[in-house]
Amino acid sequence: MGQQDLSAAATALSELNRIHQLFVDSLSHRGVSASPANAGSFTTRGNDLSAMVLGVPFRVVRRPVSIGGQFRLCEYAFLTPYDGGDLCVWCLYLDGQGALYTDSKQAQRLCDITSGDLVGMALVELASALMDSPVFAPRH
Repeated sequence: MGQQDLSAAATALSELNRIHQLFVDSLSHRGVSASPANAGSFTTRGNDLSAMVLGVPFRVVRRPVSIGGQFRLCEYAFLTPYDGGDLCVWCLYLDGQGALYTDSKQAQRLCDITSGDLVGMALVELASALMDSPVFAPRH
């Protein structure tokens, strides 16, 4: 990696951070609850996100994702306490244009950060992943 590559990476990371802040602002302007029957909610605190779905709390961990040696996405891992550790139930991906995807290959577009039903759509996806996770699976 040369100096130009390092500069390009820093610029791309800065842009992802800017888009992340727009995403957080978009969530905070929509209120904390927007799911059917109040089955879930997002909470923003500064730059941090958390969620509650079907009574299960989630800590949302953000990290930049490099694809082909360039920062392309922000990954949001939805983690919940499980069996003495953290279980990643679902990941959401944000690209540099503000589009949200349910996969890192960007094949399954959910919506963009300006969508009026952003919270509801994300919570439905998270709830679906939660229902298929070990959290609600039989132990034996």
